[in-house]
Amino acid sequence: MDRVERADDNSPELRPRETIGRVNNVGRFRLLADLEPIEVTFLLLAFVSIVGACFITIVRVHDSLSFKNEADFTFGVLLLINLVFVLYYTIHGVFCERPFELLVSVTATVIVLLYCIIEYAMNGHKAFDTTKDLKLGRLIVVCVLGPVDIVLGSIIAGKFFRSRRLIFRTVGGNAALQNMCQTMFFFTAFLKFDFQLVISLLVLVLNGGAATLVLSQKLILGIGVPISFGWVILGFFMVRYEKMKLSSTFWLLGLLLPAYIVYLFFRNEEHPNNPFLFPTTIAAGVIGLLVRTCTMILSYLVTRNFNKGLKEKVFRVNEEDQGTSTS
Repeated sequence: MDRVERADDNSPELRPRETIGRVNNVGRFRLLADLEPIEVTFLLLAFVSIVGACFITIVRVHDSLSFKNEADFTFGVLLLINLVFVLYYTIHGVFCERPFELLVSVTATVIVLLYCIIEYAMNGHKAFDTTKDLKLGRLIVVCVLGPVDIVLGSIIAGKFFRSRRLIFRTVGGNAALQNMCQTMFFFTAFLKFDFQLVISLLVLVLNGGAATLVLSQKLILGIGVPISFGWVILGFFMVRYEKMKLSSTFWLLGLLLPAYIVYLFFRNEEHPNNPFLFPTTIAAGVIGLLVRTCTMILSYLVTRNFNKGLKEKVFRVNEEDQGTSTS
């Protein structure tokens, strides 16, 4: 509790400590004082497991460069990217009460867990000395703390989805606005998950190492990453400013990834030096298509809620901005 001086006398008055913060053009978020013990425990365990796995993976990536093991390098980079995304989903999901981001974090944790188990079963146990110890250490860290993160993340996500407490604090008691806000949060979560899958897929285009890249693959990596990042930013601008022109551009650019994945399926061939790479690429492509489809559907649902007062509640739009939206 904070003490403040009353205006009419010198006696102190107690008021509740602030538990919610706001950033204009971004939205509300919870402060540390608002977190419950189960949420703090989840954050600490997730941080330890992710940072531990990241540290071991960085060492493996460094060693793979030293021994010119291009397949290990590719999968090490892929694992690092996904671990960073999981850490972001975990922190943002808890402090901003985003249940779907926590579910994405849980899903990504399951994927990382399966990857570590399969990779060790196929290749890790055949390694020698330090390499085997590092892969075994990573497997132990992920297998011990991963299931705990999965259970706690699922419980907290369910609680957030049922309570909608931060959504209520953001848009008030209007049920229609609450549903629109939930849809917008789902869309932004899918948008970030889509970007994660795009980056993962582009890393797999390395096909076992940077030395094997042909000109077309270099162009795809050089152009695809900026376009994908710009597409994500465009999606956030679309919901922030609620402009149909931005939505049309967003939908048009959104067709590029499915077209590329179809092309990738036709030209992709299994690599005898690393048979694990081919099914991983196919799986990433299929998941990418499904997530992109969901993202596009959610983007359409979001546009149906334009100019209904949502952005004024969520982003605290200034009066002079309110007349700039076009339908």
